[in-house]
Amino acid sequence: MTKNNYIPMPCGGKGICGKCKVKIIKGNIEPNNRDKQFLTKEEINQGYRIACGHNFSLEVELTALNENFKTVSNYCSEPQYQNISTQSNLINQNDYSIIIDVGTTTLCFQLIDYAGIPIMTITSPNSQRAFGADILSRISKASFGGFSQLCDMLKNDIKKGILKLHESHKNIIPKNIYMAGNTTMTYFLRNMDCSGIGSYPFENNAKNTFKEKSDKFFGKDFPFTSEIIILPCIHAFIGGDIVSGAYFLNLDKETDSLFIDIGTNGEIMLNSKGKLYCTSAAAGPAFEGGSISCGTGATDGAINSIYFKDNSLKYTTIGNTSPIGICGSALIDLIAELLKNKIIDNTGLLTEKYFSTGIKIANKIYFTQKDIRELQLAKSAIISAIKSIAKCTETSLCDIKKVFIGGGFGFYLNIENSFKIKMLPNEFSKKIIQCGNTSLGGLTKIHTHKKNSYEKFVKSTTTINLTETETFQKYFIENLNF
Repeated sequence: MTKNNYIPMPCGGKGICGKCKVKIIKGNIEPNNRDKQFLTKEEINQGYRIACGHNFSLEVELTALNENFKTVSNYCSEPQYQNISTQSNLINQNDYSIIIDVGTTTLCFQLIDYAGIPIMTITSPNSQRAFGADILSRISKASFGGFSQLCDMLKNDIKKGILKLHESHKNIIPKNIYMAGNTTMTYFLRNMDCSGIGSYPFENNAKNTFKEKSDKFFGKDFPFTSEIIILPCIHAFIGGDIVSGAYFLNLDKETDSLFIDIGTNGEIMLNSKGKLYCTSAAAGPAFEGGSISCGTGATDGAINSIYFKDNSLKYTTIGNTSPIGICGSALIDLIAELLKNKIIDNTGLLTEKYFSTGIKIANKIYFTQKDIRELQLAKSAIISAIKSIAKCTETSLCDIKKVFIGGGFGFYLNIENSFKIKMLPNEFSKKIIQCGNTSLGGLTKIHTHKKNSYEKFVKSTTTINLTETETFQKYFIENLNF
């Protein structure tokens, strides 16, 4: 067994990533073709195996993935939301809340005071990662007998995080526990059948705010009583985290502005001439390292920036520790550097010197031709979705005044390199504001303002389904090149 009683499988156990490497501690199991594909002979002889290729009940050591994920919990914007601490005489100073950003990969918890000031912040991995890094893998698992298990895993993760905050501050009883996540995570939290959001016509039945007492939500053994509040979703792929972020940014008042959260799913909301529109595009897990041969999430040892110096590649890592893989922000840097130094051309083709072996970044860490193709698909999805929503709403990219980028990946993104690899349109130059965790920002604003006016974003936003437009497919092909 592993420390967490589950083994993360970014590809959902399909045997295409090789990242669920474990070491047999007791017993033995014969290597199979999947082991031989992803492991060296030396590793096999030392007892390493690719877990998804075996059915076993042995004691193993999890070596493939570092669980110490780094999650952006701070947020900033322009304009910043009004901090009501200046009105403290009107507020109950014993009014505390716990706010939770429910991510596909990680969960971020904050205990905040009456004015929205964080008292304590913790993060933890989402245990559902055992069934794939992307949303569709989990919907598939839920549809084939794993629904209850996935719901229980997520709810237990949430409960553990809350109790950890409570253990450190037992004298504080939060009045409310606010949660925001993408639509799939919202469905799991609410024990709603998610099969309808994974296939056309992508139904969304979570358009209302969910409220329930904590003892009913978590069970009667929960140590205190709070009200659970889960934000509503706009669409099958536009979740409560985007609703929260749009509310934080006052997007309904920011005429001709764009809000985008770049990740496995690129979610976009546009205020065009005072009207709100939203769309999404599946970028795949490349930006989070999921489909990259030596990719990893934002954890200690992840290479988070890459640059050329003295004719060789240099890098930095999170925590300044030995490199274990490449995370999303560094992948953007790497492509930009390879283009600049003519190691790849604008079609993404590696020079003959590196075509077969890939480019060595560090010991046992390579970047391959296949990885480049994965990045091309992901970046094309993002810029094509941006151009499509502008086209469908008759909005000129030049007329967009502000571009808010939310989320952890967007917070650390090198914007100039994003322009260089054509992931963002040049019309956005000098208009981009990197905002951090806008989901937590919105939940804080809800806590301090004591209003549910965030619901207007669900009711007044028009959804554009890119699968129903010829525009997106056209742009997608055009934007594959760098």
